[in-house]
Amino acid sequence: MLFFEDMDHKIYAGDSLQILKNIKDNSIDCIITSPPYFNLRDYSNSKKEIGKEKEINIYIAKLVEVFLECKRILKNNGNIFINIDDTSFNLIPEKLAIALSNFLLLQNKIVWVKPNAMPGGFDKKLQHSWEYIYHFTKTQDYKFNKIKTTKKLSNNNKFSKNDKIILINANEKDEKIVSIVKFKKDNYEIKKVGILINFKEENNKKFVIVKNRGKIKEYEYTKKITRNKYNKKFKVENLLKYYLSDNIEKNINDVFEINLVANKSMHIAPFPEKLIEKLILIGTNENDIILDPFAGSGTTAVVSKELNRKSISIELNKNYCQIIKDRLLNNH
Repeated sequence: MLFFEDMDHKIYAGDSLQILKNIKDNSIDCIITSPPYFNLRDYSNSKKEIGKEKEINIYIAKLVEVFLECKRILKNNGNIFINIDDTSFNLIPEKLAIALSNFLLLQNKIVWVKPNAMPGGFDKKLQHSWEYIYHFTKTQDYKFNKIKTTKKLSNNNKFSKNDKIILINANEKDEKIVSIVKFKKDNYEIKKVGILINFKEENNKKFVIVKNRGKIKEYEYTKKITRNKYNKKFKVENLLKYYLSDNIEKNINDVFEINLVANKSMHIAPFPEKLIEKLILIGTNENDIILDPFAGSGTTAVVSKELNRKSISIELNKNYCQIIKDRLLNNH
């Protein structure tokens, strides 16, 4: 049942699986959701609520049904982000990920670390303070936006053009190839000088000793970059750019440290808005349609609106549907 609609946002009250079946194929840009936990909380009085099953396999099977529909309605370049936790210690997130991998492509396993996790929990267990977010797609040609981040290097690690820099790069034969860096105005070149034999220090200066065509030579250096033969994906040139740059663009890592937030919506387990913001910025562009089949208090919809995206929310509990509507209308 359509509970609320304006130009950019829709709220449906009812069973997510049935409502998803009425959404057109290939019409959704991104799905961000957190399914109800297994046998932990009661979000509604409905018998249709997922999470009340007596067996984990039935719970997983019901979620698979939902995400099969999500795959159908997702665009070929779309993304699915699923936040799921396991307080029963029965490997529920892993079991769900394996089941979904039969028809979706797993691209990232994100760990959401909660620095302010509430104390308490279980006897003879460590304090639980993190959850999984699985990133799935339909194809390998999926939408992905880099979030720019910079890393300030310490003075000891920072390189400058006044440094005498050598690069040591192991080849397949495990020979360590030595190159020197020569700076030219705003650019530089990398010149191979031989195979590493040894290092030495003399009069507070450092030297690398190499062999090239039967001849032994020495080169003074102040700093070095090394790469072993197993790091095939990383080029020494890229490392050099990294150490020489003040502002290097790199992907954010797959560990999100985001605090839990005060519950203003009266929902049992609300998403932090900063968490949703990251996922939306990574996986969507402006005016994209974002769907949450287990919408809860509607944080996905609220952040979608703030970031100029459209949203579809599906929620079984009509009281929460009203909360979502109020939050969208009141911009909070």
